[in-house]
Amino acid sequence: MSPDFFLISSFDPIPEHYLHGLCFQGEDLIIGDEGYGKYRIAGKGAISPGQDGSYIIVRNSGNETIIGTDASGYYKLFLYQCGERWALSNSFIQLARFAAARNLPVTIDESHFSTFFISGPFGDQLTSLRTSVREIRLVPSTMEAVVVPTFFGTAVTLRWREDEDRSELHKDSYGDVLRAYLRT
Repeated sequence: MSPDFFLISSFDPIPEHYLHGLCFQGEDLIIGDEGYGKYRIAGKGAISPGQDGSYIIVRNSGNETIIGTDASGYYKLFLYQCGERWALSNSFIQLARFAAARNLPVTIDESHFSTFFISGPFGDQLTSLRTSVREIRLVPSTMEAVVVPTFFGTAVTLRWREDEDRSELHKDSYGDVLRAYLRT
């Protein structure tokens, strides 16, 4: 992996543990994969997605590998997915280049691409998990990518982080919230 960006794919061997960025664990500041190796050698355990810092973590957990980001999503994680082929990166541009270099589809979503021509902050950021390439989407910081072995290689799915409290999620429908707002 490049020190400038994170990129891992179904074409690559999956590392057991890898840290891209920096993470705070209690009193410890862990910087990069070298720091993570020293942290683990000291017997201080594994880093999970959803901690404090600015990072992407790869952590093998038995029969699956978990890839996620810090709790605030300071590091973005994009997922390219087309059939059995997938790739994850913190760089949208590098991910699109990676797919194109492997002759994988890179389909421009013109309706989404046009939002970048809106002037001001609204046009400077993603407004949903979609991107201007149909095969690439943003992984929410509340979710993690799970890589599992398959007969043909590996597959990736997304799931909620284990520490994510979703007890209030979807408690009220959009219509209920809108009606309540309009009554005020």
